[in-house]
This record gives sequence, C-alpha cells and structure tokens, in this order.
Amino acid sequence: MWKVADRLRGTFKQHEYGSVMLPLLVLRRMDAVLAPTADAVLDEAVKLGALKADRKTIGKPADGAIDELLKRAAGHRFYNLSPLTFPSLLHNDTQLGSRSSCWTDTTRTGHSSPSSSRTRTSKKPS
Repeated sequence: MWKVADRLRGTFKQHEYGSVMLPLLVLRRMDAVLAPTADAVLDEAVKLGALKADRKTIGKPADGAIDELLKRAAGHRFYNLSPLTFPSLLHNDTQLGSRSSCWTDTTRTGHSSPSSSRTRTSKKPS
C-alpha cells in the first residue's frame, strides 16, 4: 500500500492521499479477485458479442442471459470487461484518473445501471 502512496507523490497532495487510497485499495482487491478468470471472461464476452474481437470495443449490452454467462465465467457475482489490470493502471501514474475511470466503467455490478458500468454483481436471494 505504501509503495502505491509513494507512486502518487507529486501527482496528489499529501492531504489528498486518504481520498485516493481507499478507492485504490478497493479497485486493487477487485482486480486481484478477477485476475484468474479475466482472460476467460474477455473471451466469453467476445463470443457472446458483448465485446468486439479486439477485446477493447464495447459490443451489445451485457444484459440478461449474457450477464449471467459472464458472471459464471468470472466465477463471481461481478466481472470486468476491461483489458486493463491494476498494474497497468499504475504503470503511468500521471494518467491514473482517466485510466481508472476506464477500468471502473467496464466493471459490472447489480448496483449500477448497465449503461454506466461494466462490472456486474447480483444480490443473493434472501
């Protein structure tokens, strides 16, 4: 964690670290959880048409059955269709804000609208 803070030095003021570090920790955890199945999810998304063959361009919306198949491929109640990884986000810390927006915009959760997000989760039945 402190290595990340060291990388942010110069990009953010010291008093801004707290508002930057917590979201980065959450993103890092999500990335670590999704890493083992990331390629399988991207391949499945291309196969289903949710991503174009370049694995970067959005295809048709990942709703309904497509969403469920992508969650199954991820092995979780959420998935990410971004080709970016957390290490690739940190590779260029001067563009961290815009690149992390790209990552989060491709993560789909059940708590956001499909048009605004690409990571998807679903609630467990009560």
